Amino acid sequence: MQFMHFPEDFSRTALFFTKLFTRLAMRRSQAVLTISEFSRQEIARYTRTPFDAMRVTLLAADESYAKPLPGEFIAERVMALLHSGEPYILVVANTYPHKSVETAVRAFSKLCADIPHRLVLLGKPRRGEDAVAAAVAETPAPERVSRLHYLAQTDLAALYQGADLFVFPSKYEGFGLPVLEAMSAGVPVVTTREAAIPEVGGDAVAYAEAGNAEAFAAEIRRLLALDAPARAAVVAKAKARAAGFSWEATARATVAALEAL
Repeated sequence: MQFMHFPEDFSRTALFFTKLFTRLAMRRSQAVLTISEFSRQEIARYTRTPFDAMRVTLLAADESYAKPLPGEFIAERVMALLHSGEPYILVVANTYPHKSVETAVRAFSKLCADIPHRLVLLGKPRRGEDAVAAAVAETPAPERVSRLHYLAQTDLAALYQGADLFVFPSKYEGFGLPVLEAMSAGVPVVTTREAAIPEVGGDAVAYAEAGNAEAFAAEIRRLLALDAPARAAVVAKAKARAAGFSWEATARATVAALEAL
């Protein structure tokens, strides 16, 4: 239902056909599987699909993110990808307008004079790329902003596990898989309370107001300042919550929905 909230993410043609085929599909469906309780509510709101025709089948992160990689391998891959051994803050999102990646860049701008970190933006350029590029151009240290468009899963796991912090400033998510991946990888997370994200993060991540660079900067500063025991406690709590999401559970919920038909 993202297209109902953020039509600017789509061309006119794509928006027209997305609306058309969604309506047709929902009318013909005997059952609907969706990936969060938030999405279930959104589908009911916009398509008038009865609640009892929908089942929530939560997603999960691939197990590879939770398996600790050797420190030497992480360092080698990070150097190969970023050409730097500096600590870094990671953002994983294609630059659609609703992902609000520019908020992370503006938060970094407020902090970069006080921290040694790079900001790593991983994701493909999309219709919000101009806003991100403008934010990067305005930062006091544009040379400390790295852009990557795509990574193989092993490299992505290494980048997650090597990060000091993961930032996800999205304003709308049907689930929020990158948050779960980062939690699984043992990285403290700063994100928003928008849409389905709190269903994933619960009380195991830090939250900041969507679109508010000052609020994100404050949470980033707070988490980066944690001593080793406090950081370990944050990581342990996030990993424990992430372990509650599994593809086995998703499969069981999917089978149950099919059997009910």
